[in-house]
Amino acid sequence: VTMARQAFSLAFEQLPGVAVPSGPRDDIRSGSAALRMMVAHWDELTGHEQQTVISYLPSADSANTESGDGVVPSTEGAFEDPRTQRAGMVVFASASRTRVTPGGPVRAPRDGPDDATRNTIAARFAELQASLEARSGAALTGAVELSFNTREIVADSAAYTLPHSAGQLVTYPTPTTATLSGTSGGYAGCFVALNPRGWDSRGTDLDFILAHELYHCFEAMYIGDLSVFYDPATAPGWVIEGGANWAAAQVVPTSRYPSVFWQQYLLVPSTQLFTQTYDAIGFWNHLSEVSSIDTWTALKNALGKSSAEALAQTDAGTDTFLDSWASSLFREPSYGLAWQTDGPTMSALRFTPEQITIDDGSRVSRTALPLAKTLLKASIATDVVVIVSVGHVTLHNAAHDQANFGQLVYCARDEGCACPPGSINTSPSPDALGGREVAFGVTGSDRSAVLALGGTSLADWCRKERPPTSNRPANGATAGTRATGVDSTLCHQIVERLGIDGLLNSPTLSPADIEACVAELLASGGFVPQN
Repeated sequence: VTMARQAFSLAFEQLPGVAVPSGPRDDIRSGSAALRMMVAHWDELTGHEQQTVISYLPSADSANTESGDGVVPSTEGAFEDPRTQRAGMVVFASASRTRVTPGGPVRAPRDGPDDATRNTIAARFAELQASLEARSGAALTGAVELSFNTREIVADSAAYTLPHSAGQLVTYPTPTTATLSGTSGGYAGCFVALNPRGWDSRGTDLDFILAHELYHCFEAMYIGDLSVFYDPATAPGWVIEGGANWAAAQVVPTSRYPSVFWQQYLLVPSTQLFTQTYDAIGFWNHLSEVSSIDTWTALKNALGKSSAEALAQTDAGTDTFLDSWASSLFREPSYGLAWQTDGPTMSALRFTPEQITIDDGSRVSRTALPLAKTLLKASIATDVVVIVSVGHVTLHNAAHDQANFGQLVYCARDEGCACPPGSINTSPSPDALGGREVAFGVTGSDRSAVLALGGTSLADWCRKERPPTSNRPANGATAGTRATGVDSTLCHQIVERLGIDGLLNSPTLSPADIEACVAELLASGGFVPQN
């Protein structure tokens, strides 16, 4: 509830006694998430807070809003009772209350859009609804109420949506006992409010705003039970907001409006999926690139479920998805299909991977947390390099493309790495690396993925009695045993928090336990290390 109050204070207006995070607010494009959070904690809010939330919604018990503003019917006809409208009809209402935000500027009310603008938006709204119905394969049921706010909200968000059940959306028995209703029971309709920033928009920006908000109505309709829709546990943001962004991009493919969300997705790959919201547009986009399941169907089936259950409705657990999710953010089509991503509304931004150098004696490891991504470029400045992957790691250089590869040993010397006669190491020279610049994409699945690299000079290599060798996992292999008394969960938790270096240097595990943990990690990655 504390987070709900903060979110509402950022997206709408600051509530008394609520400390909001510092920083810019320009990237708040939609207030729907904040509104849903407040509704989810409705019984925990104070009466004043409930009144404040309600003031952003129209009263549906008469032809006028609480402030006395008239309801302007759509061009498709007016209806005596909004509750009896047929599906798809749009009723326009406006609110013109002046807000004084504690600690903030006074925003004077503005006149709402003129009739021509209202009619244009009504037409676009209907066309986008039809497009979403055609693409998603279902007709939107219930009346859609569209209102135009005449006041600026402190964060200048463009719009917000509130699906509701049958009956009144907001009731005002008395000025002091106003309550919010229609947020439980079965879905029957949807309320969409456009702020001035929204109805001032033009072209594809306006279209994207409308399509995003409209898809929230589809989401509530698909879920059916509004108590499920308003519960964050069964309506996680990466599904609700990320899915709405992806759906809007499919019907408005050229808008630059979602650029900030693409920036978050493309430039912050370390964010775990289940903590994403609007920026999960990239997850759904990549799913559409590689999945064998229709993404519209996968998104629909993911609605109304916990994060883990929602993910299981998609192909995101397959090798095809996980082996290419991190590497796709390199956006290097010359590397191959797994190293590129593109899609409707996506910006041209490209992440700059961490650059490391592997020289003699180097021991470097990097971890991708569950459902997160790590990108790396390595310059190999040693003679022999050992590359170990635990989980979904993809490799590319001038001579090799590998995924989920286990352990690889390469010679980086053009002359080869055969040891001279009389050396302790009598094994053949490792395969040629064929290019000293190597790119890595590391993708966490339901557990962390780890990449580790080690460099050895030829002189040291030739002194090894039992040198490591390339050891690729068999398809579907889970071979390997875990030493008794070693908790595999603990092994993974240490790696998730501290990386494989933290495991190797753990003060709480004995050397034997560390060795058993490494064996467990390698075995769970599908291969067994050489003795």
